Amino acid sequence: MDAEYANYYTREVMLILIREFQSPDEEMKKIVLKVVKQCCATDGVEPQYIKDEVLPSFFKHFWNQRMALDRRNYRQVGLLRHTTHRLCSRTMFIVYPLTPTVAIRVQI
Repeated sequence: MDAEYANYYTREVMLILIREFQSPDEEMKKIVLKVVKQCCATDGVEPQYIKDEVLPSFFKHFWNQRMALDRRNYRQVGLLRHTTHRLCSRTMFIVYPLTPTVAIRVQI
């Protein structure tokens, strides 16, 4: 797919994904994480868009104490780490894990 079309369609899909970040359903969260990871890896998606539109909601809804401490989410937290790595590597952010529940974002 052309990079311009990929950017357009990713922006359209991302509106729905950001809305679904707050879903209480655990299966939906797994699917959302997988799709976000794939969308952000797509050529044509601008890092500034990810930084401004996706990262604030992503950290607000996924990196919280409940998510980090719940043992049932162990596999999902692995997916969460991979998705966070993909987002941050794409936007040139570094996430320093201080504790399992706290992370600092630093822009390079």
